[in-house]
Amino acid sequence: MPTEIEHSRDAPDGARLRGAERLIWRSPAVDHLDLRDARLRSVTVDGIRGPLTLRLPPTVEHLSLTGQLESTRLDVSPDAALLVQLWGDVGEGMPAGLTPATSLEISDSSRVDLSPLRTMSALRELTVRNVPGPVTGCAAIAAASALERIAFMRCYDIDAAAFPPYTALPRLTWISFDDVSSADAKLLRLRIDGFWNGHVRHPRSPRWLRANDDNPFRTWEDDDPALGHAATALWRRARARLRHPAATADDELVVRQLADALDRLSEERPFDTLRREQASGAVQDLARESLGPDDPLMRWETA
Repeated sequence: MPTEIEHSRDAPDGARLRGAERLIWRSPAVDHLDLRDARLRSVTVDGIRGPLTLRLPPTVEHLSLTGQLESTRLDVSPDAALLVQLWGDVGEGMPAGLTPATSLEISDSSRVDLSPLRTMSALRELTVRNVPGPVTGCAAIAAASALERIAFMRCYDIDAAAFPPYTALPRLTWISFDDVSSADAKLLRLRIDGFWNGHVRHPRSPRWLRANDDNPFRTWEDDDPALGHAATALWRRARARLRHPAATADDELVVRQLADALDRLSEERPFDTLRREQASGAVQDLARESLGPDDPLMRWETA
C-alpha cells in the first residue's frame, strides 16, 4: 500500500487512502472533502479556486494549501498539533478554522491581515514571507501568547507601529525581521530592543523599494538566482516597452512576447506550482492594465 497518494480534481476515494500517510490533491473540483476516517499525517491541496471545506483527521500534522484561500474552511480536532502552510493570496482573508494550528506559515500573498491570530492561543511559531503589500492586524500577535518563534521575511509594509513589544510574549525565544523596509526596520528595532535573540537585518531603502515595487519575480532569486534574474529581466523589458509607446505600436504583442518568453523559461527551468501561478498572474495583470479586462490574455496560464 503506497504511503503517498496523488489525486486530481474529484474527491479521492476513501478506499485508496487506507494506509496512506500523505495526500496530495491537485485542482480540487468539489467544494467538500471529508478525510476524518483516514489516518493521514500530511495533506496538501494545490490549486484551490473556490469555496472548499476540509474535514481533517485527528492524525494530521501538516497541512499545505495553495491558491485562492479566503473561502477555505477547516474542520480539525482542537487537540491537533498542526503545521499550516498557506501558499497563495490571503489578501481577502485567511481560511476559517485555523485556531488549532501550532505553527503557521504565510507566503506569497499580496497583503495579509493578522487579526485572526487573536483566537490562535495554541500558536507557537509564526512565519510571514514574500508579502509586498500591507501586513495589518499586527496587534493581534500579542493575543497569541504561546508564540515562541516569529519570523518576517521580504515584507515591505508592516504595520510596525502596532507590532507588540517583545515583553508582551512571555514565551518568545526568537524574533527576526529580514529584508523589510528601512522605515519599518527603525520601529521594529524599538519593539525588540533589549531582547536577547531579536534580529532586524537587510533593511531596504526607498530607492530599492521603488525599483522593485511592481516586480512579481523579485523573490525568485532567493531560491534560484539564475531563474529570478531571467524572469526579472523579461518583466522589466516588457514594462519598459509598454511605458514608452513610441518604441512599439502593439501593446498586445509586448504582452504576448512576455507570455511566450516565460513559457520558454519554464521549459528550460521547470516552474513549480506557485511560480506558474505567479507567472500567470504577472501576465494577466499586465494584460488587464494594458489591454483591458476582456482581452484573451487575461485567461493566459503558463505551460
